[in-house]
Amino acid sequence: MLHTLNFIDLFAGAGGLSEGFIRAGYTLLAHIEMDKYACYTLKTRAAFHYLKSKNELQKYKKYLYEKQEKEDGSKLWEQVSQEIIDSVIHEAIGEDTIDKIFAKIDKLKSEKQVDIIIGGPPCQAYSVAGRARMGKAVEDDPRNELYKFYVKFLERYQPKMFVFENVLGICTAKNGEPLKALTRLVEKAGYKMELKVQTASEHGVLQHRQRVIIIGWKVKDENGNPTNYHYPDLKPEKIKETFLNRFQVVAPYNCSHTTVVAHIAMDGHYYIHPTLNPTIENVRSITIREAARLQSFPDDYYFEGSRSAAFKQIGNAVPVVLAEKIAKEIKKQFE
Repeated sequence: MLHTLNFIDLFAGAGGLSEGFIRAGYTLLAHIEMDKYACYTLKTRAAFHYLKSKNELQKYKKYLYEKQEKEDGSKLWEQVSQEIIDSVIHEAIGEDTIDKIFAKIDKLKSEKQVDIIIGGPPCQAYSVAGRARMGKAVEDDPRNELYKFYVKFLERYQPKMFVFENVLGICTAKNGEPLKALTRLVEKAGYKMELKVQTASEHGVLQHRQRVIIIGWKVKDENGNPTNYHYPDLKPEKIKETFLNRFQVVAPYNCSHTTVVAHIAMDGHYYIHPTLNPTIENVRSITIREAARLQSFPDDYYFEGSRSAAFKQIGNAVPVVLAEKIAKEIKKQFE
């Protein structure tokens, strides 16, 4: 009988990638994230899943109903197991923090096996917009080197597989040197990896969002035998009419023509809700909840922090539906 599949989420953001894996039946061991408000969101979502498992979701609903502006989630978090809240590790991954992070993960996982590691390092240094905005400074940005720390987690926890998400620019940044270096480090650690560009709208997400999804796997098992792991077959899936009608927000008859980004709070005029007879008086930008729907977050997913903080978390996330499909296809290989 297959044991519970356990995973660690690095550079977790608001948890879009891990939410997909949880929905596919995996068990979270730890989130690691540097942004305070994203960590608050992760704790609140962890509390949601805990209360749901205990058939006590009324506590979650009561928390949201009574929540006051500028309050964090403490009133909810104190109602769940401390271990659940501790699974969110608020740290920036780097040379000075990695040993401390390892110690916290080791305590959380105890004797449990880490089956898969997921996550994507912050991508501003690889994005076209980031490079245009930062100019020559992008060359010295420490975020260029975060992929090296991702590999350190592979070396320590030896998962069977990993998922590494990033922007398309990772293929061309510094003439592709970071990607080549990542490949070398991954192979040295005993893994093989494959890269493919995935378009979210081809997987049931109402958004034309393209991201590089790297999937890697151990070349040999614990006995030294070759493994059969591989990049899963993620087939184009047509957006169903019922799904479209329910989550219609930006494009009235198709998926959103634009990608939801982290700075949507400042660029709301790029994300106008469709109106039957638009005028200057009745047009509006999309709401936090509508942006979350474009990223396929469920409506019970609450984003902590200010409006700007929430938009940043949503824009940086991996669409939940895409993450769930990846998780399900990988799970077939474990079975």
